[in-house]
Amino acid sequence: MKRRIISMLMALVLVFSLLPVGALADAAASGETGSIDMEEIIAAVEKIINGDTNSPDLGSILDKLDYNQLAQLIAALIKDKVDIGPVLDKLDINELVAVIKGLIGGDTDIGSLLEKLDTEQLVALITGLIGDNETLKPILDKLDINQLVAVIKGLIAGDQDIGSIIENLDTEQLVALITGLIGDNEALKPILDKLDINQLVAVIKGLIAGDQDIGSIIENLDTEQLVALITAIIGDNEALKPILDKLDINQLVAVIKALIAGDVDISSIIANLEPYQILKVIAGLFGSELDVTGPDNVTVTETENAVFKVKVNLSLLDQLAGKTYKYMWLEPDDLTNLNDINFENIDIISLIARIAGKSLGNGDTFTVQNTTMRDDGRKFVCVIYNLSDKVFYVSDEVTLTVTPFSDCTHNTLRSVRGLEPTCTEDGHIAYYECATCGKLFLDEECITQTNAKDIVIPAKGHAPVEGKAAVEPTCTETGLTAEIVCSVCGEVLEAQKEIPSTGHTKVVDVEAKEPTCTEAGCTEGSHCSVCGEVLAVSEAVPAKGHSFDGIQCTVCGEYVPFPFKDVPEDYWCRSEVEYVWKQGLMNGMTGDTFAPTTNMTRAMFATVLYRMEGSPSVEGMSEPFTDVDKSYWAYDAIVWAYNSGITNGVTETSFEPTRNITRAQLVTMLYRYEGSPALSGVLTFTDSADIAVPYRSAVLWATRNGVVNGYEDGSFRPNNNASRGHMAAILARYCQM
Repeated sequence: MKRRIISMLMALVLVFSLLPVGALADAAASGETGSIDMEEIIAAVEKIINGDTNSPDLGSILDKLDYNQLAQLIAALIKDKVDIGPVLDKLDINELVAVIKGLIGGDTDIGSLLEKLDTEQLVALITGLIGDNETLKPILDKLDINQLVAVIKGLIAGDQDIGSIIENLDTEQLVALITGLIGDNEALKPILDKLDINQLVAVIKGLIAGDQDIGSIIENLDTEQLVALITAIIGDNEALKPILDKLDINQLVAVIKALIAGDVDISSIIANLEPYQILKVIAGLFGSELDVTGPDNVTVTETENAVFKVKVNLSLLDQLAGKTYKYMWLEPDDLTNLNDINFENIDIISLIARIAGKSLGNGDTFTVQNTTMRDDGRKFVCVIYNLSDKVFYVSDEVTLTVTPFSDCTHNTLRSVRGLEPTCTEDGHIAYYECATCGKLFLDEECITQTNAKDIVIPAKGHAPVEGKAAVEPTCTETGLTAEIVCSVCGEVLEAQKEIPSTGHTKVVDVEAKEPTCTEAGCTEGSHCSVCGEVLAVSEAVPAKGHSFDGIQCTVCGEYVPFPFKDVPEDYWCRSEVEYVWKQGLMNGMTGDTFAPTTNMTRAMFATVLYRMEGSPSVEGMSEPFTDVDKSYWAYDAIVWAYNSGITNGVTETSFEPTRNITRAQLVTMLYRYEGSPALSGVLTFTDSADIAVPYRSAVLWATRNGVVNGYEDGSFRPNNNASRGHMAAILARYCQM
């Protein structure tokens, strides 16, 4: 009985505990109970609590008390941790009696009391229980009465979930709550402003649990916000601006994660830039600043010379010091060897040596002689350098525009005589040619234009007759064709040609038997039925041995021994590697290595799918990517993949063929290759939330069909790079599913 009383009292006041019954005596001594004999009541309650069988009837005791006395009795039974006056003020006398009976009987429902309070009273009760927490005020103010009652009940039961509270807040309140938890961080403001309510709730839960992943936040930002965040982290670096502007959202997210981890590699970023941008970044790294005028864009008419000029404006001090500079004029698009520069240990001498072979001119003036329309649109930059001062400056990129000739007055004509045709040569009519513009006319007044160069008078042709008679061949002796000559000019039109002997009429005596790879055969035995000559004596033919075309014998289909020493028989994907190797879907990195742990690039994977499709022609297909031209080894595969809807590229104009492909991207491209079949269901990986929405259907399809599996810890790791071993396993499962 005593346990039940204590339990119900704790429930009523949210973990309050029962006072010793002696507290009633204190209350009586202080006069709080009025004229009633409280000692009698105390004695009666003690008997009831102690389970005395002779205890009086509780109802007969309570009937003697008025409303205030009943309320005082309840208050005296409870520690004064929270003012429960608002609760009692809501009850009538019968309800007060019921509360006391319920407390002693152990069956009072806390909900029936709490529901008597209004919002302000409930908030005050919760504040008394958990302390005056400024961060939680917007939460409590947001909840309605039913939700506040539910919170208190949950706190009593010890199972209240913070998520059920914060999910009732709006965006502004959630952001304020996060700011209260992590501090007012200016760099994170664009992140929080970007997230929706569900994401903000997830962030708060993660912060409370201590396991929030910054990646799940930054992946919700757009390009401009990501660049601003990077700038806030590393400072406003002019040399890095063209790098950041070139990267896509996934790359920017990777940069931020790397910056946070402290392991960002600038070379991996610069590798994605165009040659001109790389030159500008290098100049920024050297920190070379010069006061330079020019060069400017140049427009000329074809055949004119185009002149580009630069001028280094030296200060008086530099002039007195005798400073001089060297120049190199370059076409940036012609530079193809800059992506592999070691930016951590670059020096100006090796850099100049690397690009010097592409120099078009070496002075402060550069001239394109005798321009043609092929020169229209060419772009140039001038590299200005000084080895002793380690100055490396790259000018702005300028463009050459070539316009065609305007109307010509045809002042200078050249007469071309007509020519009569012969048996073998065409003739042509007489005409006049303008020496300036090259137009043709039939008259000196240049009135009638002509295409005389294209109009010919056909040759008359020969009059053929037989010069020498033909000679018939025999079985073993050759013959001759007739000689044909022209009766007009005597030219030999068809010289006599040797006619091979007719050969024997063969009769087979012994049928030939073709040798196999492992078994001997024999040649045919025969004779001529016309002259009787033995034509062939049957002889044994040794076995041919295997004839391997690549890895498979073209005769019997046997494969060469498995060549890859880095994929032993007990390797986790040995059978899959052997399958894709035999099917011609994947080759080794060298003759005897497969490199299963090497990351797959986007170009590699596009090529694998292209081979699976049978390497179709891409003639006439769209070619949207500026970073993949026809000379690139995977050009056909990338163009086919784009036009087949398998990939859209990283941007509208770039494919980034050398970029590593992630597990999520790989199965997505394979899913599109399959035709993106419709399916339903949810992902059950431990990191399913990390799988971006565009990839989820593909991952679900791939895992459901056994094309790809997760890791032993239950995760999928969508952003991990896909290795060649992973690729082999996925392809083999896909082809055999």
